[in-house]
Amino acid sequence: MRKLLVLSAIATCISYTFAQEPIPVTLESCYAMAMQYYPTSGQTEVLDNIYAESLQRINGLWQPQIMLNTQATYQSDVTHVPISFPGIDIPVLSKDQYKATIDLSQVLYDGGVTKQQKSIQEANTTVEKNKVQVDLYALKEKINTLFFAILLADAQREQIDNTKLALYYKEEKIKSGITYGVATQMDLDIFRSERLKLDRQETELMSMRNTAVKTLSLLTGSSMGNDSYFITPEAPAQVNTKMNRPELALFEAQEMLLQRKADFSAAMDLPKISVFAQGGYGKPGLNFLDDEFAFFYIAGIKLQYPIWTGNVKKHDATMYTYNKSIVDMQRNAFLLQTQVDYTRAQESADKYHEMLSMDIEQVDLKTSILQAADAQLENGTITAKDYVSYVYDKSNAELQLAMDKLQELSEQIHAITINGNDYAN
Repeated sequence: MRKLLVLSAIATCISYTFAQEPIPVTLESCYAMAMQYYPTSGQTEVLDNIYAESLQRINGLWQPQIMLNTQATYQSDVTHVPISFPGIDIPVLSKDQYKATIDLSQVLYDGGVTKQQKSIQEANTTVEKNKVQVDLYALKEKINTLFFAILLADAQREQIDNTKLALYYKEEKIKSGITYGVATQMDLDIFRSERLKLDRQETELMSMRNTAVKTLSLLTGSSMGNDSYFITPEAPAQVNTKMNRPELALFEAQEMLLQRKADFSAAMDLPKISVFAQGGYGKPGLNFLDDEFAFFYIAGIKLQYPIWTGNVKKHDATMYTYNKSIVDMQRNAFLLQTQVDYTRAQESADKYHEMLSMDIEQVDLKTSILQAADAQLENGTITAKDYVSYVYDKSNAELQLAMDKLQELSEQIHAITINGNDYAN
């Protein structure tokens, strides 16, 4: 049996030597890969393109506008002179009339409408970009959860392996004891049964770990697998309490968009000046007494000034006030909830930190108890089942210490994420 184990160990070492180097994975690398890979990350570039096209369209409004118009009509009556003079033939217009014109207009001053349209488009693009950043930032919390689930699984697996190893060594001694008549087959079966139980726990644990790895791989667009190993982040030296969440920038952008819309409404009430020209061919021309086809043209300058618009500007201002108050309420609710989440994370991190000293003391005590139990088993004063319980007690204490360390670190990074700050080793 021992020769078989030695050969198996040698084969394992050789396979590891020639196997592909495991891929290290850090929390920061997961952040970076997710931000680049996630489908919505490409929206920023598309929004820039939409903005550029919108500006070109708005600028086109300042270009001369040229339009072709054609018209053919038949009317029930026409203008005529209701007086007859002897010897004078006064022509009568035809009831069928035709006209084809080319109209040209050029805006000289639009009261700032075009400028405000550009501002609205810019503000709207900023809002949409910030929405993308908010969606991408939400990925960080998902990545944190998956990453630490994997780390916790690794810690549990390590502890299971340590426990299995401790039981194996004792199992070998039991085999020798059976040979010399100081141990029974039942003692050996107890150790083997416990190792099988641990094998089952490890299989279930690795299944959950693999699911977390595959999910993280999908979110980051990477080729993570069972050969990837995850590096435990270092504890942050100092937590930045200043809030830098992208939602704050989104609220500011929304307020700016509302302000730009209010400015646009104000610009609509300002005077507009433009020049125009029209050239055409029709029957009749500009001389309505000439019932023949003729060329004609008109040119001029036009001023438009809205005197009364039904209190539209007043209503727009009221709507702006209401909408701004909604944004303010959403911001305040977000700040409150974020502060609650941050406080909860900090308190949780402090709780785990306080428990670490107790965990360390518990490990020391369970180690001392197991050492005493080891001697008692050798002397036959306790049963194999009793000894196994002491092994589990020490293993559970060590596992609790490892998990509390990871939970403290997880809550610290969770607090950093809640405040919108970047974590870096």
